[in-house]
Parts: sequence; structure tokens; C-alpha cells
Amino acid sequence: MAETQIANLTPSLAAASGPDPWPEMLRVRATLSVEVPIKHLTVRELYCLDVGSVVASGAASGENVPLLAGGRLIAWGEFQVIGDLLALRIAELA
Repeated sequence: MAETQIANLTPSLAAASGPDPWPEMLRVRATLSVEVPIKHLTVRELYCLDVGSVVASGAASGENVPLLAGGRLIAWGEFQVIGDLLALRIAELA
């Protein structure tokens, strides 16, 4: 009985909501971020960072790193160099 009621409500909700919102939503810009794990960095080491400092990450070369959109995990990817740009090749969707 409940399934019938839900099915009957769906068309009226779609009609009441107006035009399809997806074309507009697909144009919204999103900020993406990549998390690179930095392990075993002490406060002293953090305090001593300066221009030109190199910080070793906890990720091995070729290891996938998380790609986030709005703080939510959306994929895993691997860093690649393309010309003079650093890029992320998507390896797996979350």
C-alpha cells in the first residue's frame, strides 16, 4: 500500500518542482582538493619550514591520493607531470 502512495506522489512532485534543475546545477563550479599524507612531522619541523623546504610525504611515488570536492571524497588519483603542470590522473571513483 505504501509503495502505491509513493509512486502516485512522484509525478505530482516532479510537476510541482518546475523545470529540470540539472542543466543549471551542472554549471556550478566546485573546488577540488587533494590530500597528500605527511606523516611524522613534529611541531619543531613545522615551525622550521621556510621557502625552499622540502617535506617528504607518506605516499610512495605512484600511490593514489584522495581527491575531494567540498571536503567529500570523490575519487583516488595519481600525480602526473604534464609539461610544466602538476596534474592528477583519476584512477578510481569513490
